Amino acid sequence: MIKQIIIIVLSLCLSTVHFGCRHSDPTNDNNLPSDQESVQEGDSQESELTDVDNDNGIPGAINTDRVLDDTADWAEYADGISRTEAQINLNPWFDTDDVNEIVIGYRSISLEDGSIIGYVKFKGIVVTSDGSVENGEESYDLIVGRISDIAESMNLVSYTELWAHHMYFIISNPEGKERLIGYLIKSHEGYTIDMAMMGNK
Repeated sequence: MIKQIIIIVLSLCLSTVHFGCRHSDPTNDNNLPSDQESVQEGDSQESELTDVDNDNGIPGAINTDRVLDDTADWAEYADGISRTEAQINLNPWFDTDDVNEIVIGYRSISLEDGSIIGYVKFKGIVVTSDGSVENGEESYDLIVGRISDIAESMNLVSYTELWAHHMYFIISNPEGKERLIGYLIKSHEGYTIDMAMMGNK
C-alpha cells in the first residue's frame, strides 16, 4: 500500500515538472521588448541612415532624445529661442560612405537664432572612465571634423561632447554656444524647465 502511494506521488510530481518545463520557454514570449527603437519623429531632422539604437530601455542609460529636447526647451525658456520649422539639412555632411561606416544615425534640432544642436551615435567607440577615446579614435576625429566643417560653412563655432557611444554637438555663435553648453549640462543632470518653473513659484 505504501509502495503504491509513493508511485502515485512520484507520478504527479513528474507530470507537474514536465508541464512546467513545456510552458516556460522564453522564446515563445511575443511580448519581449525590442532591442532597437527608431528615433521618434518630430520637428527635428533625423538621419537617413539606419535606425538609431535607443538607450531608453536600459536602466541608468542616458536618454539622448530627452537630453536633446530638454536642451532645446531650455533655450526657449531662458532665451526665448524656439525651434524652427525649417530644419537645416545636414545630410551632405553626414550621409556619406565614410560616415555610414562608423555611425548608426544622428538627430539634430535647428533653433531660430541659427544654432543647431544634435547627437551622433557611433557603431563601435569605447570610452574610458576618464572620458578619453580608447577604441575608435579615428571615427571620433572624423565626426568632430565634420561638425567643425558644418560650423565653418555657417561662420559659426562648434562644440562636441562624447558620452559612451554617442556624441552631442552644438553649432552656434560663441555666446550662444556657451549658453547651450550650460543647458546641455542641466539636461544631463536631469534638471528640466518644469523643475525651474516649480522653483520660481
